[in-house]
Amino acid sequence: MITLFNFLPIKSGGGQQVATNFLNIMISKDLLNNSYFIVTKDTHVDFILANANLKNVIRVNPSIIARLKFETIDVARIIRKNNIDVVYTMFGPSLLRSNCTTVVGCAYSNIFYPEIPFWGSHNWLKRAKFKLIDKIRLKKTLSADGIIFENLSMQTRAHELYGYPLENTCYIPPSISAYSFTKNNSINKNQYVRSSGYNVLFFSGWHKNKNIELTPFIILELKKRGIFDVNFVITVSKDHPSSIALFNHAEKLGVSENIIFIGPIPPEETENLFSQIDAVILLSLLESFSNNIIEAWYYKKPLLISNLEWATSICDDAAIYVSRNDPQDISNKIIDLTRNPQKSERLIMNGLKKLTNFPSPEQKVKEQLRFIKKIYESKTIK
Repeated sequence: MITLFNFLPIKSGGGQQVATNFLNIMISKDLLNNSYFIVTKDTHVDFILANANLKNVIRVNPSIIARLKFETIDVARIIRKNNIDVVYTMFGPSLLRSNCTTVVGCAYSNIFYPEIPFWGSHNWLKRAKFKLIDKIRLKKTLSADGIIFENLSMQTRAHELYGYPLENTCYIPPSISAYSFTKNNSINKNQYVRSSGYNVLFFSGWHKNKNIELTPFIILELKKRGIFDVNFVITVSKDHPSSIALFNHAEKLGVSENIIFIGPIPPEETENLFSQIDAVILLSLLESFSNNIIEAWYYKKPLLISNLEWATSICDDAAIYVSRNDPQDISNKIIDLTRNPQKSERLIMNGLKKLTNFPSPEQKVKEQLRFIKKIYESKTIK
């Protein structure tokens, strides 16, 4: 079975960490036979493959035109030329159909929760644009021969809402980063945050779903309560237009000194970053899952998360739930954490217990490969 692994949609964020885990296991366990790879040029995933000196790597320029040309013209030729049997797209919609088997990993939570106004905070033009993109993503995802989910609810909804065959789906929970199980002496011990104060981590890129824009208002509420040493550490560049807008607004409110933009963090620096923070916050409206959750548990940090069905179904008693649009509620929960170390310890212990239900990085990779093979064989028999 010759497999083409498609990492083209993965450029940053949590998907990059998942792809990094996958490739590190594939390389270290010598699972690369009969494998080809598609990556976006100059991404971290590209760097890993280049560092491993792999030959069967197709690199695509990051421009929209280059990607469209590749997906509509070039990929079919590559599949024919190399006798590809299976195309596995780790995160993202399936490539255009061909004679080969297609399997996708799906993290587009909003296409399976149509009742949630996921794009509601955007103007009507952007909403129309994003909804059109969602329709295309849904169609291409459902066109795949097999779908891997990391969320049981999404797996069920794919069948109940869209009639996708359950036997062609697979639920594989996330795993913690493979870097967490190794000691890399080459890692630069960057100092990301202030050593004093209580540092709360927003480990995310810019997306309205994440609700990072609420940060200045949370800090303002904290200061009204006499709490001046809580800092928010945000993993986006300070030069991003949204960062500049947020920081300018924070300056007007007099809270900018408590916001720290540290920029994107490479996966191998995750452990170092978590050693410098005190808590993790995730205010998303919707997620399929989030690395923030499992990393907070693994690195023994209390987690504050949106009090919504997607989050409570994952975290149970291993998180503090907050009203995602209420700065006062969020600030109260943060203050409670800072004043009650026993509560933090209890959350940490509950998180460690939850971790026992998740696979190791190697187990997860093997489950993915097993499912890909199952879908290929079932289609071949037909």
